[in-house]
Amino acid sequence: TLIIAGSWADSPWLMRMDLSGSTIFSKVFNHQGYGISVLQENDSTLVVTNASSGGTVLFLKTNLNGNILFQTDYSEQFRGYQTIATSDGGYLTLGEQHNNSCYLVKTDSEGNEIWSETYPDLRGFSLAVDGDGSIVMTGTSFINYYVHPTLHLMKLEPDSGTISALPIKNNIPEKFQLFQNYPNPFNPITTIEFNLPKTSEVTLKIFNILGEEVVSLLSASMLSGSHSVDFD
Repeated sequence: TLIIAGSWADSPWLMRMDLSGSTIFSKVFNHQGYGISVLQENDSTLVVTNASSGGTVLFLKTNLNGNILFQTDYSEQFRGYQTIATSDGGYLTLGEQHNNSCYLVKTDSEGNEIWSETYPDLRGFSLAVDGDGSIVMTGTSFINYYVHPTLHLMKLEPDSGTISALPIKNNIPEKFQLFQNYPNPFNPITTIEFNLPKTSEVTLKIFNILGEEVVSLLSASMLSGSHSVDFD
């Protein structure tokens, strides 16, 4: 089945459909906010809502017919992006606070907080639990986010969310570079790669041996990083 969560008149809305797209149920719940993080389990669905202005986050669990199994108001305001189940029957929810900080909360099987942790100036993207029970989280720095984004890979303690390892990969090239296209010669497609140490206006054109312009492949503002364009 398919589960869709969203908002109806500023209230959380949940719809379940079969594989043909027919609606099994569609329900609006009495709470301010909208559903964004959905975890489908064998016999139930967990929805974490976003906090509307002045409202609270809601942990809401339904059975396969949309009937509420539990709902728990959570006082901390954040936007929940991803929820995963843990081996002890609880949940981990990754989100973002309004002060541009990454937020992680561990709850029990009924949505009650066990612990929470804030990671300043980070935007969390993905969450997983590895073989030894440690939490693995990826994110991007909010500092100079659009100019010098930095990828973070964090390993967290499962009982507290504190950082146990933080290898950081800086993916910003040190200088402008335009590389030889490959393959060369080519038929029918070749790839052109280039590096940008900062956000830049980029124009990429192809000329023939007479110096005549053949085609303009690119003319745009691009973020720092490594890029590639195909030419055929």
